[in-house]
Amino acid sequence: MLRKTSITFFLAGLSLSCAAETNTNDYRPLIEEVGNSLVSSYVFPEVAVKYQTRMNQCLANNCLDGLEDDKQVAKKLTEILNDVYADKHLHVFSPGQRDVNNGRKIVRKKGGKSGQGASSGPVAISKQEILDGNIGYIKYDMFPGTEEALEATRHAMIAMKDTDALIFDIRDHRGGHPFHVDEIAGFLFPEPTHMLTTQSPYTNDGKPWKLISKPNQFVEAYLDKPVYLLTSERSGSAAEHFAMAMKTTGRAILVGETTGGWGHWGGVISLDKGFTMFLPSGRAFNPNNKLGWEEIGVTPDIMKDDELSLDYTLNRARVMSK
Repeated sequence: MLRKTSITFFLAGLSLSCAAETNTNDYRPLIEEVGNSLVSSYVFPEVAVKYQTRMNQCLANNCLDGLEDDKQVAKKLTEILNDVYADKHLHVFSPGQRDVNNGRKIVRKKGGKSGQGASSGPVAISKQEILDGNIGYIKYDMFPGTEEALEATRHAMIAMKDTDALIFDIRDHRGGHPFHVDEIAGFLFPEPTHMLTTQSPYTNDGKPWKLISKPNQFVEAYLDKPVYLLTSERSGSAAEHFAMAMKTTGRAILVGETTGGWGHWGGVISLDKGFTMFLPSGRAFNPNNKLGWEEIGVTPDIMKDDELSLDYTLNRARVMSK
């Protein structure tokens, strides 16, 4: 029995000794590319220099030695960057985790939901209905950057034209493309309205530019009725863009929890060895106080627990619309 146990231990040790481990020098081009890409395009140039310095230290200290695989490498590099400045969007992905999208987050899912014309395609609206009291309800879980998804938004807004109030639910909304905010805003404002300001050191000579709503051509535009927006701590990125635009203009009453704080826009770029990185290159902010929502999130007008916000808003909308 003792001899058999010894052989088992020996074989286990042999198996462990043969397991592949990473070597930092094998990832030198990747590490250098992460630093160089940030210096060339990150939203805050002074922070980008610090990121690059930390990447150089990573090389000098062999920070990737002994890791298990590419996923561990991506996780380690992201952690190192976050130690410098915890930008919630900045993330290194191992091969296959994220596709290069140049700022367009596109997710496809079988079984189109309400507002979707095809059996498969980008899911813009996960739920759409008219609730008791003639209150419209549209739930977004993301904003895909596709014409099909924008068309779904148009159909949904037109379907709500005769309701007495409208609730947008973005409590599970994790981001996407702000084109959807522009599309929705076209139904909500009778005149061009300055919603947010955006800025990047690498666009428009570094000067800020206004994000202005453009009334659309539909006569069913939802111009003079109350609008509510449900938020949670899970609401992120483009969902927060929507929330801040509505709060800045006062066009909707925000109900729920403070959002997640994913405030810098950008896109996924390709790196060495098939790795990718979401590289934040700009920010949007309230034009009145110049504040964005990175890390701090967007605070609702009425604070309510996630599970209570819909019922509260429905009751309020029914009473106010009588």
